[in-house]
Amino acid sequence: MERKNNALLIGVIYPKVQKYLADYCKSIKSQDTNNFDILILNDGFIVGFPLKNKRITIIDIKNKLTLAEIRMLGIKYAIENDYKYVIFSDTDDYFSLNRISVSINKLEKYDFVFNELYLINEKKEVIQKSFYNNTLKKIEYINYLEIINRNLFGLGNAAVKVNRLKDLFIPKEIIAVDWWIFSMLLLNKCKGGFIKEAITYYRQHTNNFVGISKKLNKTILHKGIKVKQIHYKNLSIYCEERKMKEAAKIYYKKLEEINTLNKYIQDDSFCKRYIEVINKNYNKVYSGWWSEILLIKKWRKYDE
Repeated sequence: MERKNNALLIGVIYPKVQKYLADYCKSIKSQDTNNFDILILNDGFIVGFPLKNKRITIIDIKNKLTLAEIRMLGIKYAIENDYKYVIFSDTDDYFSLNRISVSINKLEKYDFVFNELYLINEKKEVIQKSFYNNTLKKIEYINYLEIINRNLFGLGNAAVKVNRLKDLFIPKEIIAVDWWIFSMLLLNKCKGGFIKEAITYYRQHTNNFVGISKKLNKTILHKGIKVKQIHYKNLSIYCEERKMKEAAKIYYKKLEEINTLNKYIQDDSFCKRYIEVINKNYNKVYSGWWSEILLIKKWRKYDE
């Protein structure tokens, strides 16, 4: 493939996002720069992609792959084709016209960047502006401990220097792929920065894998525990294999604690009480994806 750009925008499409693709494509066409190529990973989407452009490569995924394997396929493509920057995107979202240009500019200073989120509903009505107002305490991130209990960086609003992804691997069972990638980057001494002036319009709908809720329920609780169990287990193994002894110890302890929570919630009365306490204190508890899944020790501080 002949190309002229250093940046690659990656998106994954699947049948349930079809009705949102027009907004996604419009935001691509409206960017204030043309200095990027586009990779679309087509996971079971039958109809042709609605954006025609010589800078677009479409890879049809014919085998059944996990979320982790699909994202890894895109990252490998960026590495093998010698891109300098990768801009991640979700095809049910759309973004401000400066998102790609500002991300590329900021990546001169940072290893990865993440931009502001506005939450929108199915009709594109804004539910919440400036999502990070209440979740960020700083604009630069260098320590994996800052996201050990929660995730702050999504693949719908982040961009990364490709050379920082060359040693990346993603276990195929990982569910929160974004959390894994940025935990890897921070463990390996990368520096991340927040972009306030660019926006991703983060669509909240029934087919969101995660989304942002203002309430915990049994389904979200069980999903969050599973996400954290897989996350902590694989990170403890990763750190142990690479002689990151302190980090391995910390992640293993987190795994033990989330397993303990899982045992506690098997009791229906405790599970009900756990959810009630979280929801009563949700605005205090929530500080990013999965943050509402509190470990028992911390949860007890909110239990009156």
